[in-house]
Amino acid sequence: MLTVAELNEIRSRVRKQLRVRTNGSAVKVVISSGTTAIAAGSRAVMAAALDEIAAKGLHSVQIEQREIDVAAGEQPAVIIVTQGAETLVKNCTPDAMRELIQKAVLANGEVAD
Repeated sequence: MLTVAELNEIRSRVRKQLRVRTNGSAVKVVISSGTTAIAAGSRAVMAAALDEIAAKGLHSVQIEQREIDVAAGEQPAVIIVTQGAETLVKNCTPDAMRELIQKAVLANGEVAD
């Protein structure tokens, strides 16, 4: 059984993670979440994106999941939206996701905490 302090810690951690999905930021990262994308590893890509955002203390990045219409062999796919421009990345890996977030934030002019 968890203590009240442990439950409060879990609640605060989850709230921080959810803020990344609804903050209306200038940089938006859309990660594919269809069946083939999940089978191809989009959950690992999502975890890498959330870890990178948390590690760097980024506030201008919003994460979104939805189905992206690309071939099954090109999954997982990611769309990076910065200043109105969209970039589609196919066959994205967790390491590539970390680099994409760093580049998108630099292009937007934010400095990490």
